[in-house]
Amino acid sequence: MKKKPNKEKDNVIEFNPSPEKPEKENNISEAEESAVEGNEAREPEEALESAAAGSGKVDGEDVEGTDELELLRQEKDKYYDLMLRKQAELENYRKRVFREKEDEVNRARISLLKDLLPVVDACEQGMDTLNNEKDSTVLESYSEGYELLLKQLKSYLERNGVSEVAGVGSTFDPNVHEAVLREVSEEYEDGIILEEFRRGYTMKDLLLRAAQVKVAVHPE
Repeated sequence: MKKKPNKEKDNVIEFNPSPEKPEKENNISEAEESAVEGNEAREPEEALESAAAGSGKVDGEDVEGTDELELLRQEKDKYYDLMLRKQAELENYRKRVFREKEDEVNRARISLLKDLLPVVDACEQGMDTLNNEKDSTVLESYSEGYELLLKQLKSYLERNGVSEVAGVGSTFDPNVHEAVLREVSEEYEDGIILEEFRRGYTMKDLLLRAAQVKVAVHPE
């Protein structure tokens, strides 16, 4: 009888491990481990270097931005001060123009009032003359006309702030009186105005015309 071949025995493959192969694998693993360790050692250093570089860049940007902001603030303050100065100059210009216009109007008004004073004087003299001649009915009608004209003129002067300077009986004031004559008298106090030759007028604090008067003086 023939023996049956043992299939299980034939299918078994013998494995003889080579002594060199494990050494090669061990060498590779050691190299990889050293590379990994080197990478791990370099990674923190590179991270620190990159972080330091990045922080320097941010600081530079912050410094540059701060300088630019400071320049903008200085420029803003400069133009703000310039605006305030121009506004003050404009306000002063307006006030100056207003004063100049007001002074011009006052000068024109004063000139008109001064030219009107001789007319008032003429009317007053005419009234005095007509009052001394009351016998004629014709002169009485003229007197009424003069009286009405004089009243209107004085009303116009009053509306413009013109007032008469104190005359007879008042004390002489060199600021508003002009002494044309002096009369020695023991009856009156020294400096009392005895007679008025021309009436004086003032407009507020301005003297339009000094009054011409006769003043009493005590004998020496």
